[in-house]
Amino acid sequence: FTKEVFVPDLQKVTNELERKICIVGFSTVLCKTQKMFTAEYLQIWPLALQSLVSLIDMWEAGSDNDDEEDYDDLFIDMDETPGYQTVYSQLLFADTPRSDPFPEVTDAKSFFASALYNLVKQQPQTILPLLSSQLAQDTQLRIQSYFTYAGLAALA
Repeated sequence: FTKEVFVPDLQKVTNELERKICIVGFSTVLCKTQKMFTAEYLQIWPLALQSLVSLIDMWEAGSDNDDEEDYDDLFIDMDETPGYQTVYSQLLFADTPRSDPFPEVTDAKSFFASALYNLVKQQPQTILPLLSSQLAQDTQLRIQSYFTYAGLAALA
């Protein structure tokens, strides 16, 4: 499930708050959940980490599609639908206020960098080989830049 659904679909998150939620949540799962370091999940851990790095890069690139643009792309034009009445669509498209479930996290990128850095320090014999052998060089460099951004020392 994680490899087939969750990892590829992480790239489809476009809303800024939802990206923050995904970065914080996925960082926690990857770096603080002991089950991720069992043989069953350890083989997909680098792929999941790559997906998270790509999401962070997309967020930084500013490819944020606002909700209005998302609705235009996802739904058919209701005016052209036979029998359509605007009374019914008002609730469907009503904007609900969104609350941030992680208000204490002001910088998701730094949160990820700190979580991964702490994991490497706790389990260097497991994590360093995964980072060096199963991630592309550019991903490794991006992760190092995240550490620098967060004010953390570079990994050896």
